[in-house]
Amino acid sequence: MYPLPFHPATTYFPQSCLANLPTAFVSKYEQGRLEGNTVIQEKVWQTYIDMGISAARAGREDVAEQMLDAAMEFARSLPRSRPDTADKLYTLACVNGSQRRIRRALTLHKEALAIYDQTLEPDDPRILRVLNALSEIYMAYGKPEKAEVHLERAAHYDENRLGYEERLILVDVLIKLALLSYNQHRYSESAKHYLRAETIRQNLNKCA
Repeated sequence: MYPLPFHPATTYFPQSCLANLPTAFVSKYEQGRLEGNTVIQEKVWQTYIDMGISAARAGREDVAEQMLDAAMEFARSLPRSRPDTADKLYTLACVNGSQRRIRRALTLHKEALAIYDQTLEPDDPRILRVLNALSEIYMAYGKPEKAEVHLERAAHYDENRLGYEERLILVDVLIKLALLSYNQHRYSESAKHYLRAETIRQNLNKCA
């Protein structure tokens, strides 16, 4: 994880959350606030996420929402000129998406993409991840035309400059593009995307 700048507790750790957390945890946060210890505050941010996930699994939707709200408030307070801010927004988007908070996930993915576009090179794999995530949401909710915009952009990535995991994402992108093209009777375009996806997949299997 990346180091974070110092922020006062009263703004980024709501009192409503403090009241529901273990004393030891609150004390740890207060220690970080008073010392300006970014390492401790980074751990606290991760704890927001971990507690939100654990609460959701335990059926405590109220606590899960409270923790994820606190994490979102914290992430949005960070400088928009840093890609690690987008990293946090992307993480939050994925967590909210896994808990079926789709509208919030979509918003956070868009925020992350906007920051990545301003702070990263166009071929950074983090942008590929967000483009794919946005396309999946739009396709799942019957908006293929919006999904295609992000998929077309993602398809321009050069697989030879990507790592193993990112190549798997690119394969997924190309398969989705092939499906969309086929459904729109663009058969030659569909075949092109599918063949490229298969070529990448075969090369990955050789490396495995």
